[in-house]
Amino acid sequence: MKETSPSVDAINEAVAINSNALTDDKAGSPEDRSAQTDGMEHHEELAEQSRADETLEEKTSEHRSKYSDDGFWKKTTKYAKKAGEKTLSPALRLYYSAQDSDTPTWAKTTIYGALGYFISPVDALPDITPALGYTDDIGILAGAIAVVAAHIKDEHSNKAKETLKRWFN
Repeated sequence: MKETSPSVDAINEAVAINSNALTDDKAGSPEDRSAQTDGMEHHEELAEQSRADETLEEKTSEHRSKYSDDGFWKKTTKYAKKAGEKTLSPALRLYYSAQDSDTPTWAKTTIYGALGYFISPVDALPDITPALGYTDDIGILAGAIAVVAAHIKDEHSNKAKETLKRWFN
């Protein structure tokens, strides 16, 4: 079962309560005040982590809005022969990794960004440019693979190989 993070507001409220307790003359012994300070620091860390999680989710949503399964499959099937296995292999490995529930959100964000670039009609080098058209896509996909390599399982690579075999054989 997934553990949920406390809300930023709840954490901030707890920090405020602890801050007030620290300045209160009735706060107790120095040991009590030290324990309260430690608790307040822990709450601040939780609040910071919660804000980071929210920011990561916003970025994932932003990349996800530029990427779609439909757009991915349209481009890969339409341009499979032209793009070739060298371009499609990393794209498919990333795609299957992103579909895996074990892949962490930060890795999916990286993957969706790379696949979004791959399916985008606007490229640094237009895909129709002879001999160079997919080199920018390969670079972006290779960079994403380098970052998330630990989350690309053998099963993702095998699915990519099976798909390529169906398309090219």
